[in-house]
Amino acid sequence: MGYFVERTDGAISALYANPQEGVTEVLPDDDPEVLAFMNPPEPPPPITKRQLRLTLVRNGIALDDVVSAIAAMPEGLAKAEAQIEWEDASYFTRTHPTLLLIAAALQLSEAQVDAMWLEAAQA
Repeated sequence: MGYFVERTDGAISALYANPQEGVTEVLPDDDPEVLAFMNPPEPPPPITKRQLRLTLVRNGIALDDVVSAIAAMPEGLAKAEAQIEWEDASYFTRTHPTLLLIAAALQLSEAQVDAMWLEAAQA
């Protein structure tokens, strides 16, 4: 058996058992891309404020650097939300938009954030 594969930006975005208009690619049901799409990895667990802050410090990122990165953001809703999240959040999720903005401001790659997230989950 196989699946009709729809892609967005090169990645599988939908699988169909039956032909669909405009969808011509067919992959076998045991194709690694099909299996990965059908069995996505579990999202990383949320971490606490303590876990996040310990991990940042342990990785050489001063907490003041985070505050400075937020302060350097352009005035507006994103900056206000980042300040509130940093100061008041009890826990953080890996894909939260504010966390992504702060990571970018600190020039952390996605791989670095992923590695630190796994480290934080154990802290």
